[in-house]
Amino acid sequence: MNQSRAPYSLIETSSTIRLALLGGLSLSVGDEPIALPTSAGRLVAYVALASPDRVLREQVAGELWPEASETRALANLRSTLWRVRKVCEGLVASSDRALRLADHVWLDTRDELELVGSAVDVRTRLAHAMSPLLPGWYDDWVIHERERLRQRGLHAVEAASRSLIDLGSHVDALDLAYRAIAAEPLRETPHQLVIECHLSQGNLVEARRHFDSYVHMLDLEMGVAPSEKMAQLLDEAVTLQRRRRDMRGARSMHDISSDDASLARPDSPLGRTGRG
Repeated sequence: MNQSRAPYSLIETSSTIRLALLGGLSLSVGDEPIALPTSAGRLVAYVALASPDRVLREQVAGELWPEASETRALANLRSTLWRVRKVCEGLVASSDRALRLADHVWLDTRDELELVGSAVDVRTRLAHAMSPLLPGWYDDWVIHERERLRQRGLHAVEAASRSLIDLGSHVDALDLAYRAIAAEPLRETPHQLVIECHLSQGNLVEARRHFDSYVHMLDLEMGVAPSEKMAQLLDEAVTLQRRRRDMRGARSMHDISSDDASLARPDSPLGRTGRG
C-alpha cells in the first residue's frame, strides 16, 4: 500500500546549521565545517537566496542547468539534491514540486542584520554584511542579488551610524561611516554622516577638512560637486558658529558697558573719590 509523502521531507537536527554566502560559501553544523561539492553548493546557494520562499524544481533546474533539456536538468537536480542530503541532512526541505531552505538553518544574508547585542557585536555583524555575496560567481541570479544585498548593507550601516550620532556615540558612529566609505568611496551619504558627527562634537575644522577632501575627490573622479544639501549642512554650521561668536562679543560689550556705568554712578566708591 502506498503511503502519502509528507509535504516536505526534512530530518530535524539538534545541532545548529549555519550557512554563509557573504564573502564566500561556507557551511557548518555546530562547530564543524562542512565541505559541499560544487554542484551541491550552487543548489544550496540558489535555494537559500530565495529564502524564505520556496522555488519550483523546474525553475531551479532551468537556472542551474540552462543548456540541458528539461528532463536532463531535472535529473541533475535530483542527483545533486541527493548529494546535499548525504553531506548535510536537514539543510534543504523538499516536496514533489518545490524546494526551500529549512526553517532552522541560520543564514547570514537573512539574519546578519538583526541589530541586537553590544555595539561591538553590531559593528561586527554590519562589517560582515558589507562583504560581497559569493565573490567570483557570475551567474545572473547571483549578480542581481549581490547588488541588492550591497545596497541593503550600506543602508543598514548608515542607519546605525546615524542612530549612534543621535545617542552621542561618536567614535562608533565614525567607525561605521568610514566602513561605508571604504565600501563605496563616492557615495555621499556616509561622507555626510562623518561631517554631521564632527559637527555634533563641535569639530568644525574636522568637518570642513572632510568636506573639502570629498569635494576634491568628486571633482577629480566625476567632475561634479556635492549636493546642495551637503554644502548647506556645513554652511549652516559656520553661520551658527559666527552667530554664537557675535552673541558672545555683544554680551562682553554689554558687560563692559555695565561696569563703566557702575563706576560712573555717584554712589560708587570710585565715583565719590573722583568728586573728592
